[in-house]
Amino acid sequence: MAQPSVPTTQLPAGNPVDFSHIEHLIIVCGHAIYLGGPTNGQDESEWAIEPFQKGETPTFIAHIKAGLEALRDDPAAMLMFSGGPTKPERTLLSEAESYKSLAATNTYFSLLPLPTHLILTDDHATDCYTNVLFSLLLFHQLTHRAPLHLTIISFAFKERRFLDLHCRALRYPLSCVTYIGIDPPTEGEEMQQKREMMLKGEKKAREVWGGDLYGTGEVAAIKRGGRGGMGWPYVWPPLEEREKGWVEAFLGWGGGETGREIYAGWLPWAEGSGE
Repeated sequence: MAQPSVPTTQLPAGNPVDFSHIEHLIIVCGHAIYLGGPTNGQDESEWAIEPFQKGETPTFIAHIKAGLEALRDDPAAMLMFSGGPTKPERTLLSEAESYKSLAATNTYFSLLPLPTHLILTDDHATDCYTNVLFSLLLFHQLTHRAPLHLTIISFAFKERRFLDLHCRALRYPLSCVTYIGIDPPTEGEEMQQKREMMLKGEKKAREVWGGDLYGTGEVAAIKRGGRGGMGWPYVWPPLEEREKGWVEAFLGWGGGETGREIYAGWLPWAEGSGE
């Protein structure tokens, strides 16, 4: 299977951005793609969504606002919208770029001054694990260090998967993680039924990832491929040659024979690793 282009980000033209004071990474996980339109995302027709996501676009906007608020409240923070071009049949836009566009179009909901260079995008993640993985790698690529604090913003019902499985697989210390969970509304019989389906789906996802911590198995690969994601082993361009060894070693780790073995090599954000 051919590999897509490696993950990149677009930085503002002109003078280089100073990230020397940044130590907090805020990740907003993408779930759909805002296409643009006269209502600036308020009308659901302006989104590329799956049928089961009907009624959820206000929640996606709430995730974006939560990220902006977290960035506003911490001068040492960087905000990363994370999500790839998961709807190639409709648009080449990534989830991340569309979230960033929606925020800008709405003048950051009056939460931030204009412009801000501390909002970046990871345009390749296609699942919760790579939302965190690629964002951590991009943070390290830009700052040459690991974030001291990590804030993850997604659905509340996914919190245990992020913390118990993904952060554990990445060996990011849970004592340094803040999780902000915002679920779709549950008013009405239809939304209640939808929530039950979400919880069942999440239970199944936890079972899959619990046995395949690094997403190298068939189920994760099929799902990722259906969203236009890259195959495993993942690829990443290290900023400097000296980083190449640990990046490639980690990205090539598949969980050992069981798929559940935690990577034991050096990682800049893992407790005890140091920089």
